[in-house]
Amino acid sequence: VLLNNLTADNNGTGNAIGDGLVIHNESSVSLKNVTLTGLNSFSNNYGVGIAIYSSGVIVLNNVTASGNKHNAGALIDNTFSGVSVPKNVTLAGVNAFSSNYGSGIIVDTHGAVLLNNVTADNNGTGVQIGEGSGADIDNSMSTNPQAVTLAGINSFSGNYFHGLNVLSKGVINVAAIKASDNITGHGAKLDNTAGISSAVNMTGINVLNNNTLANLKIASKGAVTLSNITANDGSAMGADINNSSAGSAL
Repeated sequence: VLLNNLTADNNGTGNAIGDGLVIHNESSVSLKNVTLTGLNSFSNNYGVGIAIYSSGVIVLNNVTASGNKHNAGALIDNTFSGVSVPKNVTLAGVNAFSSNYGSGIIVDTHGAVLLNNVTADNNGTGVQIGEGSGADIDNSMSTNPQAVTLAGINSFSGNYFHGLNVLSKGVINVAAIKASDNITGHGAKLDNTAGISSAVNMTGINVLNNNTLANLKIASKGAVTLSNITANDGSAMGADINNSSAGSAL
């Protein structure tokens, strides 16, 4: 599937079901890819902004999926490839997933994840306990460790649950995030304890203030490297970092 410069806004009115864009090619025998190029908008729909269910590589460029009234901004799932045939997920350009009923963006994959310049603020307008994070990323079920990387400048603030929630078996690399004022969760929760010795790295300038749970929570069996962290205020601790289950001193 190759699509370019799509606008699918304002679908469904009143009690009428209406999603922005839904793509299914998960049944393809030859694991076909999904690619969106150009500028793409999937906002203010009754249901989900954009949902992709695939068994191939997913590459999205410049996606806005905000203000969707009864679901998440973006649901991305290519786990249908199987754990032994991981397929990557990439978001390039500048991407926004804010003010959605559920989470801003949810990514489930067995491959590596690369997200660039993501804003996912003020999600969880439906106020559902345990839901409504800015970004939920999970590639922890892969056979071999696959990395999760956030590049560029990223914001995950004012969400009902966590700002950024990453569950992985591989290295987690996070650059330049703001994750403040998340109402019931952590600013950023980074967990790669499913792996054996994968590292967690935070670079750039990172601001995580005034979250209800620990502003920054890291659980890992590998080395943890942090740079330019501000984690103040909030109801719990500033930073909760635990790599005590590592096989050797790190």
